Amino acid sequence: MSARRFVGNVIWNWFAVAFNIGMGIILTPFVLKKLGEDNFGLWAFAVSLAEYYWIMDFGFRSATIKYSAHYSATGEHDKVNEILNTALFYSACIGPLILAANFLVLPHVFSSTQTKNPLFLKLITVVVGAWVLGSLFNVFTGCLEGFQRFDLTNRIALAGSAVRSGGTAILLWLGYGVYEMALVTLASQVMIHLLSLLAFWRVFPDLRFSRVFVKFSAMKTMLRYGSHSVVASIAQRVVNQGAPLVIGYFLPLRFVGYYASSSRVVDYTVDGITRIGQVASPNAAEMIAHNNRGRLVNLSVIANRYGLAIYLPLSIFLLVYGPALLSVYLNPSFAASSAPVLIILAIGGTIATAGQYNSSSILFGMGRHQIYSRALLVEAVVLIGSLALVTPRFGIIGAACVIAGLMILNRGLFTAFLISRELQVGYGWFLASVYQPLVAAIPVGIFMYALRVKVLPGKNWFQLILAGLIVVVCYAPLAFFFSVQPPHRQALLAKLQQFAPARFTQHA
Repeated sequence: MSARRFVGNVIWNWFAVAFNIGMGIILTPFVLKKLGEDNFGLWAFAVSLAEYYWIMDFGFRSATIKYSAHYSATGEHDKVNEILNTALFYSACIGPLILAANFLVLPHVFSSTQTKNPLFLKLITVVVGAWVLGSLFNVFTGCLEGFQRFDLTNRIALAGSAVRSGGTAILLWLGYGVYEMALVTLASQVMIHLLSLLAFWRVFPDLRFSRVFVKFSAMKTMLRYGSHSVVASIAQRVVNQGAPLVIGYFLPLRFVGYYASSSRVVDYTVDGITRIGQVASPNAAEMIAHNNRGRLVNLSVIANRYGLAIYLPLSIFLLVYGPALLSVYLNPSFAASSAPVLIILAIGGTIATAGQYNSSSILFGMGRHQIYSRALLVEAVVLIGSLALVTPRFGIIGAACVIAGLMILNRGLFTAFLISRELQVGYGWFLASVYQPLVAAIPVGIFMYALRVKVLPGKNWFQLILAGLIVVVCYAPLAFFFSVQPPHRQALLAKLQQFAPARFTQHA
């Protein structure tokens, strides 16, 4: 049942990813057309600014997921109420302070910039108000994730996304602007939070709200855990957003576009792998609560190996046909500058994000993420310093090499070392077990490269789609035998036999 629940949660997460990407692809051109470039940029700036307020969460959300999963596994319902009420108390205290700072500080900070737009402060107030509500009610979403009810969280998120997207489209079609769009976003957030509260109340009937459950000991425990999460969160933002800022400082702004277009493609492809990590983290917390190290070792190997195996067809396609894809999707001249970055970042994403992202998630679930958080902070500092030295001399290709290299060293190899040490398994054995799918990918990659050079260059959408199908058809059988564990292979074959026509099963 646990394996079935894990797979089901991953599938729900993937469905939410696909839905949000689809909505983004459909809605973004329409929003840009209706708002115009200035207001569209104003909206993007306001949302980006509000994202940094999540630093003030101080890791309470990640701690809520960790300890709600732990105490749910041990059956300590009063402890769950302590975690929930303590997190609510903190959010209720920090929210008004954020709103006050928004009114008192922002007008002075941005008084001499291009954000003199009269809508700016009104827009920021609505967006920050949505953040304050989110910081308060995200406690219930975090508890649902801790209870491993990703089916409920994703259904609620999908409903909220549908309301926000549909409401935005209708209002803009009727002639309203960016401020009304922000109000729709706020309304959709309120709906999500109310549904999350009701859903968790149904999952956890023992839910209680009382000052009795607000415990200093619980807050101390959550802050101790969350302090390292905050370090990781800040470092992750620098790692993700530092490169465009440095490139924009040293090079003409068009190079930011070259880098960002390739970076976004890689981010889209690895998003599904990160959703496996979201499910793996509370699973790891549950296994630690039951002191089940054997299952935890298996989870660490399988989550990483299968995540990498799923990503590798996309990696092969990007490495072989990435330049052709950018040329067809954008234009040849743009692709000529952007494609090398795509290939370099795809290599880094394959080794680090696809191969070891679930290791970092499991470390968080185990509560053993302190060294990882510090290492991520070191990576962020080294990254900014290295980019400042490399970018003026070697441009965005040099910057991409720095980013991919640090990514592989820290989030790939060093993270694998940390998880293998925590699990008390051999480092070499762990790497070989996780990266085993490369055995299936390398010959397929060589074949696809020869195919692109000789037969299928990818000059149009038909050729690109056909190339993608060929990658999957060639890779899937090899991955089935080289990547899937024998018990899982047998289970999959048994499941396929259930759908086989009766005459074939009778002959067999």
